[in-house]
Amino acid sequence: MVPGEGCRSTTRNGAWSSEALACAWSEAALPPRATAARPLGARVLGQPSAPHTVVLIGGIAQIAASWTAVAHMLHEATGARVVLPDNPGIAQSRNVPVPRDCSGHARLHAETLASLGIDGPVHVVGLSLGSMIAAELAAQLGSRARSLTLCAGSSRESGWFRLAPAALLRMTCRALVGKSGLQGRLPELVQPSVLRAMPDLVTLMHTLRRQEGGFARGALVRQLLAASRFRLVPLIPKLPALRMVVVGTGDLLVSPVHSRRMAAMLACPLHELEGHGHYLALDGAEKLAAVLQRLVQVE
Repeated sequence: MVPGEGCRSTTRNGAWSSEALACAWSEAALPPRATAARPLGARVLGQPSAPHTVVLIGGIAQIAASWTAVAHMLHEATGARVVLPDNPGIAQSRNVPVPRDCSGHARLHAETLASLGIDGPVHVVGLSLGSMIAAELAAQLGSRARSLTLCAGSSRESGWFRLAPAALLRMTCRALVGKSGLQGRLPELVQPSVLRAMPDLVTLMHTLRRQEGGFARGALVRQLLAASRFRLVPLIPKLPALRMVVVGTGDLLVSPVHSRRMAAMLACPLHELEGHGHYLALDGAEKLAAVLQRLVQVE
């Protein structure tokens, strides 16, 4: 089973329905695990002979497999080979020590691409923390990086305190009344309409995390520390000319102001997905895939 017509049931705002996600995140629909991937674990969709390679890098606490819907839509539209690597300390990369900075994360991703025999042009995409790792990876790949897309990102230059204070306060209040973990964070990651349409979303995401391997102890804290050190400006001369920034205008966790500032720093297009939240791999997956499709097809 792949998330084609049978899984492409969406809510009115363009986010995937609970039934569609259950279909897309089923074991049969997940991209195959890449047994040769080292040191990070990864899932890969498409053949080595594909005309394009796209790497989708997740954010803090994001299982790579949660990109599945975007990966399938992008592959179906462009024929691209799509690589979904797990960040260190997460899921298939659970036993990989978490580096202290995003540059260290990027080196692990570069080694993983090499282990898969990927030595041609690569479109690099990252979400949240993944956008920081993606920028470092694109800089390390040099001329091999065909394009760079930063989704819902931030950097020290875009504003030191990047998580919205109101979002932190709301998550703290939920934790105090017993709503911790995903239950406490999801209202800051996706639109309220998504949560209303998908009442079992927390259960679906917990199931996906368990089947992929969960998290190493302390991994999320170390990811946060790495994110706090990230600076974009020193990387700009090393980044590909083809680049863009994507953000949901309804992002409650990281203000869209950061993305707008980074787009200005990079002198690149800014795509604002109207009403969508921080977790664009879920909240706005179809629109994000459409934006990436246009970028991948640029020659």
